Amino acid sequence: MIRIRDAKTADLNILLTLGYRMRAESIESYPPIDRDHAQKHLDMAIAMPDVFLVVLAENNGLPIGLMTAAAGPYCFSSRLRTASDLLFVLPENRGGYAAKRLIRRFKEWSNKIGADSATLSVATGISPDRTGRFFELMGFRSMGTIYQMDRN
Repeated sequence: MIRIRDAKTADLNILLTLGYRMRAESIESYPPIDRDHAQKHLDMAIAMPDVFLVVLAENNGLPIGLMTAAAGPYCFSSRLRTASDLLFVLPENRGGYAAKRLIRRFKEWSNKIGADSATLSVATGISPDRTGRFFELMGFRSMGTIYQMDRN
């Protein structure tokens, strides 16, 4: 049974394990994971549930996915918006309900805190076309693409 729950401070190892799995699959060249920074960020996010969302997907008690998001105003308006930072489900658990439920929780959180809009992105390079179609089925629309330049 798939369950979505808020992350706790004690979940750092679970979140990092999922993060390492995401990094291994991604075409993105992420910087190295800094465990101390990750713990501080997780503690801050948990303490500020109106600004940050950190949730885990579990299947029969085993972690299979995660989602993180942040809320903030537009640069030109005090109106609130939310954006996902991470959305990841283990490959062996894709195609089921985990991602749907993670996104549903993200939408519920966005509505609860009064955000005017919610944004998802495909920044890992993991099946971007398929993921984009899935996001559209979940009620989102494409707003363009993401471009990145790394510092040399």
